[in-house]
Amino acid sequence: MGHAEEIELVSDPGWRTGFNVIAPTPLGKKVFQGTLQANDTSQKPQWQLAQWSSRFTLAEATPEEASDGAVVYRNAAKRIEFGDGELLLAIDSVIEYEGKARKKGEHWPHLLVEQSFADRCPPLSSLAEIDFHLEVNLEKAERVEPEGYTPNLHAAQFLLYFIVKNSNPKSEGHGDFLWLGVPLYDDRGRTDKHVIGGDVAHNKVIYMPARSAYTDRPVNLGEWITFEADLLPIAKDSLEAAWSLGKLTESKDLADYRIEGMNLGWEMPGNHRVAARVRGLSVLAETK
Repeated sequence: MGHAEEIELVSDPGWRTGFNVIAPTPLGKKVFQGTLQANDTSQKPQWQLAQWSSRFTLAEATPEEASDGAVVYRNAAKRIEFGDGELLLAIDSVIEYEGKARKKGEHWPHLLVEQSFADRCPPLSSLAEIDFHLEVNLEKAERVEPEGYTPNLHAAQFLLYFIVKNSNPKSEGHGDFLWLGVPLYDDRGRTDKHVIGGDVAHNKVIYMPARSAYTDRPVNLGEWITFEADLLPIAKDSLEAAWSLGKLTESKDLADYRIEGMNLGWEMPGNHRVAARVRGLSVLAETK
């Protein structure tokens, strides 16, 4: 028998190498515009920064230094700050929407950091556990309610999604995937319910356990909250849920599936001024 091995899936969990910036187009093809890095960094960025459906791009920002030494990039609507193992993501969607309420069916701005694990994560069938850890501090949460505001359409959500994907080239369902979510913050308080839904943009299953799967505390302003769990049983449950909905049914073999990547950050269907800081990210896979 082989020896168990621990594999950290996240490259650069402290965000020290910076980000490759994706153009702020509607959800779709990735067009890279440049990099955001500290001046003393020569390493290739391990992260991407997505700003889907925004009116502004951080690729045109110039680096600044915060009082604590962190590097800061900002524009009229967004700010990203990274250094000393912490990452701050801030967005003002009031400016993005020019003070108007988004209409049903319209795109909304995002500010996300993302990374692929495709070359590091073993098949789910070969794993004993996947230890996930993240600490979150909500630093700002202001909601503006213009004419037409409704909670169903105009939320502020700070989320983490893992991609559970069929990565076996020999499988009929190769390339198909689902979103496995971690509900970090929702201004409507809707993080205490288990949600199984659909992603309209990609026509994929979204499997979002309640916050209690990761923490027994809600995210409140100015408090560090730890989210942690063994993702392996949650990933298996997400696949069972997808299969029950008639999705990913080309393969029901766990050997075909891996956690292939993640994204973390803000989705802003509503008018809000928000900021959240994160640290301590780890996704540690242990083989059998």
